Amino acid sequence: MISRWWLLLFVLLSIASSAQGRSVDSDWRKVQKLKRDTLIIVKLRSGEWLRANLVKADDTQLRLEQEVQPDDQGLLTLREVQRSDVQLLYRVSLPLSRSTRQIIGGVVGLGIALAIGAIADSQSKSHEDDGLVAFGLGLIAVPVGIAVGGNTTGHEKHKLIYEAP
Repeated sequence: MISRWWLLLFVLLSIASSAQGRSVDSDWRKVQKLKRDTLIIVKLRSGEWLRANLVKADDTQLRLEQEVQPDDQGLLTLREVQRSDVQLLYRVSLPLSRSTRQIIGGVVGLGIALAIGAIADSQSKSHEDDGLVAFGLGLIAVPVGIAVGGNTTGHEKHKLIYEAP
């Protein structure tokens, strides 16, 4: 009876390890599903790294628009890369804009002010000035949240889309 359980456990672990051994990231169809002008980073088998916008991906190659002069000079060149030359491919997600980070900071500051104000009002014996604490804290917390949100730095994120087998 015990040997059957060990055999069943061994079979289940073998199936799980074989499914895990096959990398999901080695699926080229994910690359083909990326939209045009998606910002990507490609590592070639030669060790060279490319940062470019995707123009088209088919079964055999990538077409990329690569910036020739960095620093947003606007000079782009079309480059074709064979699929067999691609080792890794990442999709780049750009960080939130400064104004978006400021809005998020202001909302967080307002939320903190309202929460503290609600706690202070609930513990107050007289309910004559309900909301005054929240209003007063809001006058301080919202600008502080906007300033903090505006001074945070956003980081671009890289998500692995394809890894050559």
